[in-house]
Amino acid sequence: MIVDRYAAHWWAAVSRGLLLLQHCERCDTLQHPPSAVCRSCHEDRGLGWREHDGAARLTAATTVRSTTYPQFPPPYSIGVAEIARGCHLIAGLPTVLPVGAPVQIVFRDWGGRHLPVIEPKEDRNG
Repeated sequence: MIVDRYAAHWWAAVSRGLLLLQHCERCDTLQHPPSAVCRSCHEDRGLGWREHDGAARLTAATTVRSTTYPQFPPPYSIGVAEIARGCHLIAGLPTVLPVGAPVQIVFRDWGGRHLPVIEPKEDRNG
């Protein structure tokens, strides 16, 4: 994982169990991962943060069979979740789910770090 000056605030929030998305005040766009400029209007001022509830949709998944990170011994699965229009998050996927499934981003200790994990969204009607 890369913790640069743009992502440091995001990782600090993750350590507290909060999901933040970078927000451009100029064009009202959310983006992830954090960046020096807005990907929509290319403005470099007015970037702030908005808390997100973690509701998402699974857009891709794969099983990792080799790795360079000893704290994550293979095999393990990762997924890509769309957390807002155009914002995608890659995270651990402990449960096999179909692409398109509604999911929830939660935070768990994984590999000795507090990290985002993709879990099935609970059906509150059942």
